[in-house]
Amino acid sequence: MLPVIVSIPLGLLVVAIGHGNEWRDIADDARYGFGTYSALVGRKWAHLTYIGLVTTAYLFIAMAVLFKVLPPAILLTLLSLPFFVRSIRSAEMGISGVQRAIAKIDLETAQLHAAFGILYVFGILLGHAL
Repeated sequence: MLPVIVSIPLGLLVVAIGHGNEWRDIADDARYGFGTYSALVGRKWAHLTYIGLVTTAYLFIAMAVLFKVLPPAILLTLLSLPFFVRSIRSAEMGISGVQRAIAKIDLETAQLHAAFGILYVFGILLGHAL
């Protein structure tokens, strides 16, 4: 069961990368009849889904440490918060009508995932060593 728990935050961010790519293309997908999630639910819900995915990754870490499922060293992932903030800002600008802001949301989310993932692995290793 622990491997499943450990994979959840990283999985959420991977899904956020794909969702960001889909959300970015929402206008074209709707115009050409592609039945993507974002095209089906619309901009507002696509935005909220993105925010939920990236935010839940961090909330999961906090809850896992609080309930002693993961070691406190896993909180090293918080050092990736500048990437999180950048992604959230882009998402907020995108939903406000600045479509250029989400033009690279998938790339920004991939960078967030990389930073988060590297710190996550270090946190697990450090927690195991202690």
